[in-house]
Amino acid sequence: MFLGVICYKTWLAVFLVTKFLSGRTEGRQGIVRSIIIPCGSYQLHLHHWFLVLIAGGVFFAKGFYVVTPEVFYACLSAVVFQGVYCYEDWYRIVGRESIAPAKED
Repeated sequence: MFLGVICYKTWLAVFLVTKFLSGRTEGRQGIVRSIIIPCGSYQLHLHHWFLVLIAGGVFFAKGFYVVTPEVFYACLSAVVFQGVYCYEDWYRIVGRESIAPAKED
């Protein structure tokens, strides 16, 4: 019972910290910058939720956790939930590189 309460409080705290550190809306940089890798005329956007999902899968497969598994995976799931819930472009991982039009004087 006590561990469950800690998990919920941890989840909420991590959700709020992630929301604070990430960009307010799509396309805006937060305190922690996005990882965007240019690949020719495309760009690969490694969303924070996507990176944490992959890391969480690897950690789960290896049986790795820093604190109790319930609290550790609560932290990871809060980051994934925030990334998917708070952004409309959460599913866009590969996209065309946007080129700004030339300014006219």
